[in-house]
Formats: sequence, structure tokens, C-alpha cells
Amino acid sequence: SQPPTVTVLGDVRQHVVAWSEGLTLAQAITAAQHLRRIPPRAIILRRGNEAIRIQPEFLFQSGEDPALLPGDVIELLR
Repeated sequence: SQPPTVTVLGDVRQHVVAWSEGLTLAQAITAAQHLRRIPPRAIILRRGNEAIRIQPEFLFQSGEDPALLPGDVIELLR
């Protein structure tokens, strides 16, 4: 069977990131290698039927960095 992954949509070099216990949203975005100099306008975390919108400055400044689950989809909006 395939190892668990999360998917990162947007301007990234690596759209599929290997999931491991404790992987966080910021770590996954870093691993995906965002290609633009400016941060995304917004980050959408999709899990099943749920979608959570996160402001990038909140993620990187607040220390609130949610843990991911296998199959999560992260969308980086320009």
C-alpha cells in the first residue's frame, strides 16, 4: 500500500508531501517548497468535507501550527 501523504495545491515545487506523525501545516508548506517570494494570500486546509481558512501571518507568527492527518489537502491561494 502507498505511504500516507498530504497534498499541497498552489505554486509549490512538491505537490505531494510524505505524512508522518506530528507533521504540521507549516512543515508541510516548507517541505512543498513554495515558489513565490511573497507568502500566499490565504491557506485553506481541507479535511474530508471541512475547509478551514488560515491567514499565513497568523500561522507563522502565532505559533498555532495545526497537526495534519493523512489525506489532508492544503491549498495556497495567491
